[in-house]
Amino acid sequence: MTKEEIKLNEVGDIDALIAYGNKCTYCGKKLNTANEEEIEYAKAIKRYFPVCSKTCEDELARYVENDKKHKKHFYTMFTACAFITLIGVLINKPIVSFIGVVIGGLSMVLYPYPITSFETFVNNPIKMTTRIVMIVGTIITLAGLAFIYLATSGKTVFDFA
Repeated sequence: MTKEEIKLNEVGDIDALIAYGNKCTYCGKKLNTANEEEIEYAKAIKRYFPVCSKTCEDELARYVENDKKHKKHFYTMFTACAFITLIGVLINKPIVSFIGVVIGGLSMVLYPYPITSFETFVNNPIKMTTRIVMIVGTIITLAGLAFIYLATSGKTVFDFA
């Protein structure tokens, strides 16, 4: 949707147009800003963000839909992570805390919808941000599994050095 189409079709929402930056909100590619009227915009909730192609517009729409649908799952798993970790600390059972860490990491891998506002994606595109969240979640999960292994085997990190 071009800026002109937004003006014609979405009266009142033009104030929600996020037009700063010269990168695609989804993939981060530089936009052709020579002719500002040719820049495409995709709607995300109540605001519009610049995109470089129809593919990125579709992916942004899919991200927004998945974010709405799965955000509660992410919050539930992350809250469980916090409670399980806290319980493990309170009862002095490290393995329970490490299980909480694994759940926290898995929540980031399964539902890579970071706790950010959509304005964040102007500087850090959605594709890159979700990839970083998944990588961090994988590292946390693997660390939690390594800690569980160490806790159950009776070894310490120093035994491997």
